[in-house]
Amino acid sequence: VFLLTSHPIAPPWNSGDKNLARTLLLGSSGVDYVFIGDRSDYTPWPEQHRRVALGFTSDAPTVRQKLRLLWWLVRSRPAAEMVHAVVTFRSVMAQRAVMHATAIERMPLVLTCPSGAALPVPLIRRARAVVALSERTASALCRAGAPLVRVIPPGVDLVRFRPESTVAARGVLGVAHRPTILFAGHHDPGGGLEAALTTAARLRRGIPELQVLLAMRLRPGEVLARQQAAVDRWSAQLGLAGTVVQLGPYANMRAALHASDVVIFQPATMGAKMELPMTLLEALACGRPVVTSKAAPLPEIADGSAAVFVGDSGAAATDDHVSALLTDRAAHTEAAAAARALAERRFAAGEMVTAYADLYADLAA
Repeated sequence: VFLLTSHPIAPPWNSGDKNLARTLLLGSSGVDYVFIGDRSDYTPWPEQHRRVALGFTSDAPTVRQKLRLLWWLVRSRPAAEMVHAVVTFRSVMAQRAVMHATAIERMPLVLTCPSGAALPVPLIRRARAVVALSERTASALCRAGAPLVRVIPPGVDLVRFRPESTVAARGVLGVAHRPTILFAGHHDPGGGLEAALTTAARLRRGIPELQVLLAMRLRPGEVLARQQAAVDRWSAQLGLAGTVVQLGPYANMRAALHASDVVIFQPATMGAKMELPMTLLEALACGRPVVTSKAAPLPEIADGSAAVFVGDSGAAATDDHVSALLTDRAAHTEAAAAARALAERRFAAGEMVTAYADLYADLAA
């Protein structure tokens, strides 16, 4: 299977398509993959896969680099029996390049849509099967004319991401041992950062020792120093000076999750982000309760247990829930156990890998 993504499959693991592809490559499904990687990546990938190593100047390829990748795809016609595209291509030209490459060899196309906000309709209609991460997007795909739709949620490595010592993780990051909130995301307006900081400002009145960890990723063109200075100014205006720790765009996310007591992600809209963010699912696997907004399809993560709280930013119920997780040991223990149980039941990497292998087999039959 030729595994095609919007970015080269290589560190840093900061995009939904790369994370989904990495799970497939590291899984035990009996499927041999061909994929595009980066020459600077020395990850020991399983031997049965074939990596095509191209050169990229950054982890967020420029338009020119993406065009070069697509030109390679059209020219090289990768030797495979099937193409599995995990993409958020909005460009009509990019979609046509994928369709051309698959049509030449008459290869079946499986399409995974990491975001329901950017559905590539031409590819959807060309595909033999389309995979959604959520029920909401599955419905949209059916309306868009997809021939076969399956829902396969993202999977988390439950061995790598499991409950571990909070104290040790804070030592790794060099942060204080205090009640701690984590927010991971982008600087996008309405992307959840404002909600996290204003929630922290309200909570700090009753929990003066509160600590906020930020793991902020950069969009192409954003300057790190400028973005961090803006966050510092904003934090000071909210009365959070000395409370916020910026971990940077290449944060040790595993340590950040273990160092937190609760993970907050309450965007006004998901935009084109991966609709079930890996950070939230990894948090559950680490036994860290999650607080989300009602922005669809985030509520689909919840199972009715204490693992996930779905509410509005600024609502008294949301603040009370987060406060209890930070100050009530029994409440946090219950939510932590529920979080791990939810990850094991619905978001295990092995289940995801098996579901895709079954889909390939069905299409090849």
